[in-house]
Amino acid sequence: MHPFVHQMTESLIEAGKRGSRSKLETSIRFLAEQALDKNIKAMHDLCDEIIEDRLRNPMPEVNDLLNTMLNVADPVTGDKLSKENIRYQMVTFLVC
Repeated sequence: MHPFVHQMTESLIEAGKRGSRSKLETSIRFLAEQALDKNIKAMHDLCDEIIEDRLRNPMPEVNDLLNTMLNVADPVTGDKLSKENIRYQMVTFLVC
């Protein structure tokens, strides 16, 4: 299993537990906070690597969501998604 799956699973479990804890209890769970931060950073780092690899090695013939997010601009503003926004979208898509 890819490490991303483990990181995602652990993050979702911790997020679920936080929903039933008091703010005080959550605030004193330092190790859980550190683990969550580490997992989120690892997921973000992997997504950033994928984005940078695609930017270095464009694949215009590939019809995938990453190409769309990297290359298509908003028809009204002309703005493209930022790398950070694309990273967040990638994590969201993989979690769903």
